[in-house]
Amino acid sequence: MLKSFIVSVVGLFVGLANCSAQDFLVSFKPFDQYQNTIRPLLKRYCNECHAPGGKDVEFLWPKTEAEATKLPNSFASVLQRLEDGTMPPADTNQPTDAERKIIRDWISKTFDLKAADFDQLSSYVVETFEDKTGNLWFGTVSDGAARYDGKTLTWFSTKNGLGGDTVASIAEDKHGHIWLGTDGGASKFDGKAFTTYSTAAGLPGTRCYVLVDRNGTVWVGTEKGVFRFDGTKFSKFDIPVPEIKDPSWKVSSGKVWCLIEDRKGNLWFGRDSWGACRFDGKAFTHFTVEDGLCSNNVSCIVEDKEGNIWLGCLSSDHPTSINGGGLNRFDGTSFAKFPETEGLFANDIYTILATKRGDVWIGATGVGAYRYDGSTFNLIDKTDKPYWTRYFGIQSMLEDRRGTLWFGFSGGLFRFNGESFFNIGKDGPWGNTVLPEQKTEKPTSIRQNAEPILDAPQGWGVEQILFPLSFAPSIKFNGYEDIRFAPGWSKSESEEFWSYKFVWQIDEDPQLNEERLGEMMETYFDGLSRAVGKGSEQNIDTLSRPVAVFVREADSYKGRLKIYDAFSSQDWISLNARIHIAKRGAKHLVVVELSPKPFAHAVWESLEKIKVTAPRETAPAIGN
Repeated sequence: MLKSFIVSVVGLFVGLANCSAQDFLVSFKPFDQYQNTIRPLLKRYCNECHAPGGKDVEFLWPKTEAEATKLPNSFASVLQRLEDGTMPPADTNQPTDAERKIIRDWISKTFDLKAADFDQLSSYVVETFEDKTGNLWFGTVSDGAARYDGKTLTWFSTKNGLGGDTVASIAEDKHGHIWLGTDGGASKFDGKAFTTYSTAAGLPGTRCYVLVDRNGTVWVGTEKGVFRFDGTKFSKFDIPVPEIKDPSWKVSSGKVWCLIEDRKGNLWFGRDSWGACRFDGKAFTHFTVEDGLCSNNVSCIVEDKEGNIWLGCLSSDHPTSINGGGLNRFDGTSFAKFPETEGLFANDIYTILATKRGDVWIGATGVGAYRYDGSTFNLIDKTDKPYWTRYFGIQSMLEDRRGTLWFGFSGGLFRFNGESFFNIGKDGPWGNTVLPEQKTEKPTSIRQNAEPILDAPQGWGVEQILFPLSFAPSIKFNGYEDIRFAPGWSKSESEEFWSYKFVWQIDEDPQLNEERLGEMMETYFDGLSRAVGKGSEQNIDTLSRPVAVFVREADSYKGRLKIYDAFSSQDWISLNARIHIAKRGAKHLVVVELSPKPFAHAVWESLEKIKVTAPRETAPAIGN
């Protein structure tokens, strides 16, 4: 045996001697650790969970280490999940400690990862929602839901009683309860605890999509169909199945992707393989490819301010792959398609947003986001984290009450700054961009690190707007507005309805008197009502001007305003007002407190307790 080994070694060296050095180098291939070690390990332990059904998850798309180096955020996510123990899940096959170390060491060696690479809100932000008090909610895949109240980011998961850690849909009912559609049922949050409804409560299926209609009825769609809540349990709402020639689907035939209610009270359902269905309270109307849909897999439905219905359609993966999908617009008679615009035809469209200004935003997978202004599709495909958004998988969109546009990507949470998308991590930046009915090409925006002026308790809504105010540009000051909304500000049944406090910190002496103050408040609320009310059923252009009357009392002003509430009641309301003029360092302050309640009501004590803070160079808080 030893002799055979010696002969083999001699033969090897003889062979090498007969090769030139160049021939040897050409034939030699360096060891590819990703290809030979890392990829097989990830495929063995992670792929079935992340991409069941035989497909490869994103971090397995590369075949070589050179290709893998182009996906730093994917491997940053892998490393983070390996470190926190969530990958692979505890109830699945686990790598050995040695195998974990091999993967961790390779990622750390291959990528120059920094703290910011691990600061994503979540790898997949699939839902964005704002509740009536101004809290922002974000639904994720596997990380639960996050709520941002203007100061603090709070996370909710199965550990807190949430039905599942994938949250695909969020809605609010007439009682102020937040409903979260999860992969483990529909969870109702009363502000303190979760109540989850699933199979035992008449709601089978996963990936719940929630709708609360104008009557307060809660509807949920799953892959098992549509279900309606009676206050105690859910019951099946049977929708007929249309005749489909050669049916195909994206995920599961009959899966409900979306539910909406249009301005006429019609309910619309988008389903996998079965197209769109409209229910007018009595009869069902089906829409399929035979009627002009791009495909029968309808993932999202939205109504714009003109009453047009926009539908996003998906390609099919079952029973065979079909490159369909795209964008449709329904004017009540026929469906329009947009094959001339890249990404809006034969492509997956997962989310559409209609803004108060009348724009329609469309997420075109792999291409970018289109903003449609009524005549032109304008593409926005620039972000400050291109390696996190390189495939432009936009999962959700939101316009909040300030006009800020939020986008949930496969890659994290982003906000639109008027020109491009910039990333919002767990630590922010959470400053807001205001986009109500702009007259200029670029949006008015809040300073990214504007100093808070008002100190309010947790739970109060926060907003900051840069002068000149886009909705009232004739108020010509230099500075910004800092606002705090009472928790019940938007609820007509609340004692805090329309109670809030704001301060203008400006460079100029405002030189106010009763008459000038009244004129400015009339201009302010006239512009605000018209900007917010665009697209509502009320004809904003016919509204009369608000009325504001003030009298001076020592060093302050008291007054009465009659304004149009475009936010909540869509009706005229009367507000009492108390206004102080002050200085804060070198800046001038106009401090405004507002509420429909009489001045003797306890809500005014709450407003007075919100103090104006001292500038950062000094320490203690000061009074009004």
